[in-house]
Amino acid sequence: MQSNGIAVECSVMVCNYCPSWDKLRLTLKSILMQEDCNFEIVITDDGSEDNLFYEIQDFFYKQGFSKYKLVSSPNNNGTVYNVLQGLNACVGNLVRPASPGDFLHGKHVLRDWVDFMHAHTECIMSYCDAIYYHMENGKIVSTKEIAHPQYRNISSGEKVLRKYLLCGDICLGAASMFRRESWIKYLEMIAGKVIYAEDHSYRLMIYCGEQFAHVPRSFLLYEYGTGISTSGSSVWAERLNEDWKKANEIMLSMKPCDEAKRLNVQEFLKIEQKHGWMYRLLRWWICPSRILFSIRKKLFPNRTPTQVDKDFVQELLR
Repeated sequence: MQSNGIAVECSVMVCNYCPSWDKLRLTLKSILMQEDCNFEIVITDDGSEDNLFYEIQDFFYKQGFSKYKLVSSPNNNGTVYNVLQGLNACVGNLVRPASPGDFLHGKHVLRDWVDFMHAHTECIMSYCDAIYYHMENGKIVSTKEIAHPQYRNISSGEKVLRKYLLCGDICLGAASMFRRESWIKYLEMIAGKVIYAEDHSYRLMIYCGEQFAHVPRSFLLYEYGTGISTSGSSVWAERLNEDWKKANEIMLSMKPCDEAKRLNVQEFLKIEQKHGWMYRLLRWWICPSRILFSIRKKLFPNRTPTQVDKDFVQELLR
């Protein structure tokens, strides 16, 4: 894929809905600070009343950056469709998704991450470690939280199926990089049924036996507590629960990989995602390792890193 005669190594796709300009500007700036990598930026908007496209164009003009695309939907269709419309506009074989308020952490993140993906051709997705933060008096303050996933060095086979699909040890969607065609394939399987949680496409990947890889680097500054999955809203909790049910129904209609069959993942997916001892016992019966996983997570959890590159952050906020 070419941009200005040079192959685009990575498309950075920023997914927007009613974005804050202060957050979006810093997200875009963290991308423009990247060195030694030929990238494009694709901004995809899900029908915002004000998509800030004029501000974005002015920002890029002042920065002297022209390798960007703006795509928007006339209606609010949900995250899955918004990601798909963005992916269809990307030209890079590798795609790094982003949201306003989340920042690349360091000037060589894209270069190092692209190299990692080239070295792990068997994987269709990789995920990094994330530093969780919040803004305090205009400064980035890191916070120690439960890491997702807890078992970060497992990438394929029976172990990842058990941890990801049976124990719910899912990775952070914001901390991922994908092979574009592969991601489109799995997103199209859930489009129209799963509305908001595009990361259910990852569950389908694992169910079908695809391989992931963990990048042991803190490539992301992740704004914690403001997204739909971390806001604590009961309305969003219900919407996400509905997406979970739909994703399970989709997987049950598909042919699982051999490991998923052996681990009785199909029987597990049939159990309703409800609280209560009956549902817990059913899940434990099919996957006893859920008990050990829960105990370990409760008593000895892996926490998110907190060491921030102060020079980079200072330049970002300048």
